[in-house]
Amino acid sequence: MRKFIQVIKWIGGIGLVLALVCGGSAVFIFPKMKELIQQQARLNQAPQVEVEQAAAGELVRTISAPGSVRPNREVKLSARVAAKIEELPYEEGEYVEAGSLVVRLDASDLRAALEAASARKLADEAGLKAAESTLISETRSLEGQRSALRNAVLDWERNQGLFETGDVSQSVLDDARTAMEQAQAAYDAREQSLESLRANVEAARARVAVAEAEVEQARENLRYTEITTPIAGFITALNAEEGELVVTGTMNNAGTVIMTIADLSEMIVEARLSEVDVTRVQPGQTVQVHINGYDDEFAGTLKRVGLQS
Repeated sequence: MRKFIQVIKWIGGIGLVLALVCGGSAVFIFPKMKELIQQQARLNQAPQVEVEQAAAGELVRTISAPGSVRPNREVKLSARVAAKIEELPYEEGEYVEAGSLVVRLDASDLRAALEAASARKLADEAGLKAAESTLISETRSLEGQRSALRNAVLDWERNQGLFETGDVSQSVLDDARTAMEQAQAAYDAREQSLESLRANVEAARARVAVAEAEVEQARENLRYTEITTPIAGFITALNAEEGELVVTGTMNNAGTVIMTIADLSEMIVEARLSEVDVTRVQPGQTVQVHINGYDDEFAGTLKRVGLQS
């Protein structure tokens, strides 16, 4: 068996250790070993410095701000007439094309309202026709009454001249005056009646106009039972079910919002900046958006800076 083994080991390229193994036991001889270990430890703790050649570049200042994401285009569809939902062809999360029928309402009551309005319109048109016919007849009668009055006036003037020459008596002249006055009264009464008939015709025309408006409104309400989407997008919210009664909006009530459709092809991020940072940004600058739950970042462009929060 060998009596000793000589071992040489470099420590950090600085020194060596000589170990003698005798009779199965080891005795280490380490001149200045403690000092070398301490020096190596100091080197390991020193900061690592990388040196690169200097070059011209762009200095970028980054501003971070939390925000919320929303679609650039979004519509909330509600009913313009009060009715029950008859059909919802699409479910929440489905994609729909612009112009697609997304809600059908029960049209039975509105169809009956249209029929009733049409019947009233026909009756009012018949009343107008009768009033116009009476007005035409009375107008012709007034022309005859005017001719009779003219003849009565001429007869009285003729008899007045004859009375002055002594050719007719006072009674004849009085009879002519009475006939003229009666003709004048009859003419005035007929003319007053004609004015009343003209007013009746105007009232009948107004009733017809109202009836026509009611018919058109009933037709429009009937068209409102089919609701289409003005944009293409996804149904992000469906707030009603088939058979549910939807109501129209008023000043104090927003009405039933049946569904929300959003175009997710272009999104808007609204971020809240501090007063210090808001002066450092301007439209057209590049932004990077990170959304929780997504590993990728999304590039965008600053569209505008709000004047108030």
